[in-house]
Amino acid sequence: MSLANTWETVRSRSNLWVAVAAFGVAIVALGMIVEIADSVREADRLVRVDHQIIRFLIDHRTSWLTIVAKVVTQMAGGFVVAPVVIVTVAALIRTGYRRIALVVALSSLGTVVLVAFTKHLVSRARPPVAEHLVSAHGLAFPSGHSAQSVACYGALAWVVWELGRTRRARVLAVGGAAIIAIAVGLSRVYLGVHWPSDVVSGWLLGIGLLAALVGTSHILRRGPETSPEPTA
Repeated sequence: MSLANTWETVRSRSNLWVAVAAFGVAIVALGMIVEIADSVREADRLVRVDHQIIRFLIDHRTSWLTIVAKVVTQMAGGFVVAPVVIVTVAALIRTGYRRIALVVALSSLGTVVLVAFTKHLVSRARPPVAEHLVSAHGLAFPSGHSAQSVACYGALAWVVWELGRTRRARVLAVGGAAIIAIAVGLSRVYLGVHWPSDVVSGWLLGIGLLAALVGTSHILRRGPETSPEPTA
C-alpha cells in the first residue's frame, strides 16, 4: 500500500470516529432536552428550582449588571447573528470551503426552525412580564438566544478548529464561544425573560444540532479540504 493510500485510510477512519462521537453527543443532547421538557410539563422539582434561581437573580439586580446583560444578550440576537453568519459563509464559499460554509449556515438556520418547533410543542409561558427588563414575546422553552449562541459561535469555533494553524487559536476559539454562550444564557435569566431550564435546553439544542452537522460533515469530507496540523 502506498503512503498516499495509507494516509487516506487513516484520515477516513479518523473522520468516522469523529462522526460517531459527534452523533453520540447529538443523541445525548436530544435525550436531555426530552427529559427537561417532561419535567416542565409535570411541573416537578425542576420548575421549583427555576423559580428559586430567577427570584435570586431578580433580587440581586444592579444597574451596571443590567447594562452588561442587555449588551451581552444582543450577541445572539438576529441583528448580530445574521450578518456574522452571512459574512462568514460568503468568505468560506469564496475561499473554496463550501462544506464548512454549509455547516455554518445550517447551524443557525436549523436552530431557528428547531426552536420554533420545540416552543410550539412544549408551549411553556415565559416568566411574568413584570419581571422583564427587555422586550420578549412568544413562548419560553427553549431559549432561542441561548440556542443561537451555541449554533452561531460554536460553528465559528469549529471553523477555526478546522482551518486554524495553531493550537492556541483553536483553544481560544472554543473558549471564546463557550464564554459567549454561557454569558448569553445567563443574561436571559437575569433579564427575566427565560427560566433557567429554558436556557439549558437552548444550549443543548444548539449543541445537538451543531454536533449532528459536524458529524455529517466529517462523513462527507472529501478532497483537499483537510485540517492543517496545529502548531503550538
